[in-house]
Amino acid sequence: MILDGAKVIAITKKDDFGVIRYSDDSLPPIPVKYLAICQYEKHNNFYVFLCDENYEVQQDNLYDTFEEAIECVLRKNKNAVWEEESFLSNKT
Repeated sequence: MILDGAKVIAITKKDDFGVIRYSDDSLPPIPVKYLAICQYEKHNNFYVFLCDENYEVQQDNLYDTFEEAIECVLRKNKNAVWEEESFLSNKT
């Protein structure tokens, strides 16, 4: 799976991961339904993408390591359920 040109390494199952709000209320709040850990080709860093109902990336955070990206997801929801558990054994 590719999101915003980056390869998805891991993605959560659909859940309620909060809402993105604009400080000036210029746009309605956007519910976050998926968290995805992604990596762009030829880059060493990892991104956590906050995605809406349609897998559209609404916000991202950059991390130096895969482990930091996982910690970010678990801070947002310690009970996050991954689409596939096998990715953990491939990265550790």
